[in-house]
Amino acid sequence: MREIIFNNIQKNRYSIYSFLLAFIICCLTFSENFFYNYLIIIWFLLAIFLIFSIYTKIETEYFYVTGFFILTGSILFFLFSKAIVGVRFLYLSLLIIVFGFFTKYFYRFYEWMERSCKKEFINLGFLVLSIIIILSSVLSFINFRNNINLSEKYYKEAINLYEAKDYYNAIDILHKSINFNKLNYEACNLLGRLYSKIENFEEGKKYLIRAIRLKSGYFDAIIALGSTYEKGNEFDKAIDMYKKARKMRPGDFGAHFGLGRTYYKIDDFEKSLIELLKAEKKISNNYQLQYLLGNIYYNKSLYKEALEHFNLIRNKEVPKELKIDDGKSVEDFIEEINKKIES
Repeated sequence: MREIIFNNIQKNRYSIYSFLLAFIICCLTFSENFFYNYLIIIWFLLAIFLIFSIYTKIETEYFYVTGFFILTGSILFFLFSKAIVGVRFLYLSLLIIVFGFFTKYFYRFYEWMERSCKKEFINLGFLVLSIIIILSSVLSFINFRNNINLSEKYYKEAINLYEAKDYYNAIDILHKSINFNKLNYEACNLLGRLYSKIENFEEGKKYLIRAIRLKSGYFDAIIALGSTYEKGNEFDKAIDMYKKARKMRPGDFGAHFGLGRTYYKIDDFEKSLIELLKAEKKISNNYQLQYLLGNIYYNKSLYKEALEHFNLIRNKEVPKELKIDDGKSVEDFIEEINKKIES
């Protein structure tokens, strides 16, 4: 019976190999929650896959071919902004290719042992190898989970420092978080925002772009990158980012407001007005929004409309991020508009 089972496995070994490999690849492409929650099962499955491959004597060329295809897949994931999946495919491809080199010499040793009639040592060798692979998988998983936990711990500390406006210490802590887990896109996003806060726009862009590459469609990072481009006077790139965000979430205040604010800075008042009015439908009590609307209507000589918006923020504290030139305060505009209306 045992011989029959082994012969059937040997006969269909390439089909089983392909099935196990396909199943592992599916596990690598699932959502982040699935991947991290079932990582120990994925590691164990990978260990079984490697033990099965060597026990059934899969030809070494098969490892090289499948490794190459998985490597190609990883490149495609990187190109299509799925870096967090691409990294997994890259590691798997390298593992399979290296394993192919290992089996080349292992098979020679295996054949020598068979010729020497030492099959009991062969079986013992497979047992030891299986134990080593499984233990290595478990230990790797434990180390990985410890690094993930430390990264999350530092990330939470950085959030508290960010909320306390202790930006420089928060930046130091976030670098520690990323060192423990280079795939922590939330830490990259917050680090990019913090660098933008202290007006280090180059570093801000670097980490925000990294966050988006790790997690495609990361809305918060896309908005933050648009804002960073805007603050660095790269208005065309800012507009592209805000448009991307607007497409992802039509009607979002941040996307419309950021786009309208950028259009305003390049003196495209018509487009700016359209976007700012859409933003106002979501949140109307934003000081900067009302100031820009009032300013646009003033420039269009629509004084009554301008007065409506300026009156909404009259006697309110001016936000620090809003830089107002001399003679351009809300009170100055209201005074000038009243004069124009009276005359």
